[in-house]
Amino acid sequence: MIFPFSFVFATSLSNPVDSVLDEGEPIVPDAFGSSNISPKERAEKKRKAEERKKRRQEQMARERRNRLKKSARSRYKKSTRGR
Repeated sequence: MIFPFSFVFATSLSNPVDSVLDEGEPIVPDAFGSSNISPKERAEKKRKAEERKKRRQEQMARERRNRLKKSARSRYKKSTRGR
């Protein structure tokens, strides 16, 4: 008697998506994975994502330059060590 109840309860907890979809309005995600987003909000998200991408690329370029400078500095030090 306890087994069927616990089985139904466990399946309802393990699959919350079905319970959400059964309640009515279907969830249709857009490109950003959120639903019912206005074009203005979508443009804002896209702009912010592009800014993050640009900042990340600049950071990577800065780190690469610093790494190259550091290796060049150490090579110079090694070459002039005996002088």
